[in-house]
Amino acid sequence: MEKTEESLEKLRKTLDRYRKNKTLVAPEDLKGRYRIPFQNLQQQLKMELKEYVIGYCYGGLKFFQSDGQHLLQQIRDEIKRSGIEKEISVAAFREYDLQRIQQITEKHKQQVRRIWVAYFQNHTTAEKALLFREETKNE
Repeated sequence: MEKTEESLEKLRKTLDRYRKNKTLVAPEDLKGRYRIPFQNLQQQLKMELKEYVIGYCYGGLKFFQSDGQHLLQQIRDEIKRSGIEKEISVAAFREYDLQRIQQITEKHKQQVRRIWVAYFQNHTTAEKALLFREETKNE
């Protein structure tokens, strides 16, 4: 969880820098002389958003490699259905609202956990034990 907190703090700082740029710098300057640095800041914000969401929502999930593609496809379908990407984009790039990003991410985490629980319940007790034995061996 410490890594997630670190990525959240990085995201907070970058989001604040982005908000300051958008609100204090003239739009023509952001499109003109500051275009390249501002585009780099946008890319950094996208990358840090992705890092935070992935770490928070998917950290600690264990699954068999053979089941990975199927499980990931279910999650991708849920992402498309839920519209989380658009919601997070609006919260970050238009509203500059870290609290809203956290709320959306928490909602998505619950969706991902439901998919994972359904996946996990389809396995026998021995398979579940093997999954978690692999987890402790890798730590």
